[in-house]
Amino acid sequence: MISDQLSVISYQLSVHFLLFTDITFWAHAMRLYHIKTD
Repeated sequence: MISDQLSVISYQLSVHFLLFTDITFWAHAMRLYHIKTD
């Protein structure tokens, strides 16, 4: 049962990490895009 909780926590952490990196990647991409258009 403890291992199940750990797997759920690690899964949630990985999902949050992927979402966070996705957001930061798009933020950088949009910033570069705006700089190019200027």
